[in-house]
Amino acid sequence: MGNSYTALSTQDHQDILLNGGEKGGIRTSASLFMRKPPVKRPAHHKGDICCMAAQRSGIVVTGSRDKTMKLNNIDTGEVYMDWRGHDLEVTKVAYKFRNGKHFIISGSRDEKVKIWGFGHENALSTINAHTKNGHIFSGSRDTTVRKWDSETGKQMAMNHRSRNLITHMVFNAATKTIAQSSEDKSIKLWDERDLSLIAEFPKKNNIQTFVEYLPDGMQLLSCSNGFNGDGCEISLYDVRQRRVLREFRGHEDTVTSVSLLGWPSANSIQAFTQRRLILSTSHDKTVRVWNLDEGVCLWNHDGSDNHGPLFSSLCFQDGCIVVAGTDGALVSMQLHARAGRPLLQTLAYTSSPSSSEY
Repeated sequence: MGNSYTALSTQDHQDILLNGGEKGGIRTSASLFMRKPPVKRPAHHKGDICCMAAQRSGIVVTGSRDKTMKLNNIDTGEVYMDWRGHDLEVTKVAYKFRNGKHFIISGSRDEKVKIWGFGHENALSTINAHTKNGHIFSGSRDTTVRKWDSETGKQMAMNHRSRNLITHMVFNAATKTIAQSSEDKSIKLWDERDLSLIAEFPKKNNIQTFVEYLPDGMQLLSCSNGFNGDGCEISLYDVRQRRVLREFRGHEDTVTSVSLLGWPSANSIQAFTQRRLILSTSHDKTVRVWNLDEGVCLWNHDGSDNHGPLFSSLCFQDGCIVVAGTDGALVSMQLHARAGRPLLQTLAYTSSPSSSEY
């Protein structure tokens, strides 16, 4: 695991463990903690984990091909809640805290959006057919985007776009816009008020599988599918100019997610590396850390010994990273900084002896 970067004992003041430790977490050697083998745990999901949402650092919600959602403690491996009610695989989950209550919103290939509560096994409500201030935004392979009232379940707006088979959607509060990726190989921007189309970026050569805004909404990232290194890129867009600023290449198979590392905390990994960093996952079983401004891969973590293809990732400001994939794989990682470079350490992973088809 990891890459060829050798961890040697130094007196470098940047030899730092991000999530603390005694008196700021300074370590004189990375070699000892990187040698510690990860903890192996049984998988709780019986199918691929397709999506995740963060409740807080170390506590994540997972959605799976087995039609269930689970609330997981990444540190201990415990499952606190198990929600069941969808008829097909769960493709999107989101967490919201509102009016003193915790809610989970899920989307599924059964064409239903459901709202769940902590402490409730059954769905609180179902919308037959991404969240902001009481509104739910959904996208589907039926080529529509829709806006719903989360209290009443009433549809408030809808827009249809031919061949727009939606693969992922994300809302940006700064610009009040929704970005979506599609199987038609394009990225589209929608106005959150009435779902009018704001922009459609030039088509890429491959299906776009994922999209993520940078915090200010002026730039966004998308991921491409591909095989044997053909396609498989991450693209950085300038939203105002509607053009690609940079491409990140190195994955050998479809890129499934990209996350911002430590944003926007001033005490994050970026403060130690003096770089803006992103993390990506892929069907090639690797997790990569990139320099956003230069397009350079700084760390390539090959997890093929512990898991199969990866579908989703979450990054927290304390350096905690969670990635998920096939056969219920849920991997806990820690991001470290050493001599101005990021390093990834696998702490624990789940493993299933076999998978079932759903």
